[in-house]
Amino acid sequence: MRKDDAPPPKKEDIPAWFMTYSDVITLLMTFFILLLTFATNEPEMFERMQISLFGGGGATGLAGEMKEAVENDSMLLRERPPSSRLTMEGSEMPPIHDDPASRGVNKGLAGLDSEEHKDPTISNQIDAPLALLAGADGEIYARGRQLNLMLGQQLKQDPCHIKLEVSMTGDVPRTMVLAQSLVEEYGVRPGKIGISVMPNSGIPADHVRLITYWHERQSAE
Repeated sequence: MRKDDAPPPKKEDIPAWFMTYSDVITLLMTFFILLLTFATNEPEMFERMQISLFGGGGATGLAGEMKEAVENDSMLLRERPPSSRLTMEGSEMPPIHDDPASRGVNKGLAGLDSEEHKDPTISNQIDAPLALLAGADGEIYARGRQLNLMLGQQLKQDPCHIKLEVSMTGDVPRTMVLAQSLVEEYGVRPGKIGISVMPNSGIPADHVRLITYWHERQSAE
């Protein structure tokens, strides 16, 4: 090679400005992906999964806000199958079952407040499951206390009396616990409460039938 010939150009490394430009492009792509991921009109997709099975008229935390206790409210049993609204931890859906027995009890007791049910020619009756009201050891559950509270108010305010009917003698002890609570805790006169066993009355086992009689009906008869 001649001395006057220039040497071949030296191959240089990737310039620094190109590396900086690549970093900017990477950051922009990252922000764009995050924007597509979280900028959605379905915020529940990223919420914590709510409780899927619970019972109670109100609850705190993820299951809902605490609701103040009111008269004639009922306990709701919610069952959620593993399908419906997706979350990061699973899925959920609205309840598909509730407790029709307790719903009927509370609606029946609430109906006693209306004037039309004080007609002396009629009486009122409802069936309630004993398993939800009192235990075999004599303990009265929360729903049983709620039932007795409403019955106590009704029996003290209105000229009526009540009879508790069961179809089996084995259901008598728990029924007597409810009647005793009405007398001792809610001030109902013992003469306004009766208990009877009716084998052929059609009352389901482990249930009690609450029958309200108005005093005007007795005088008419």
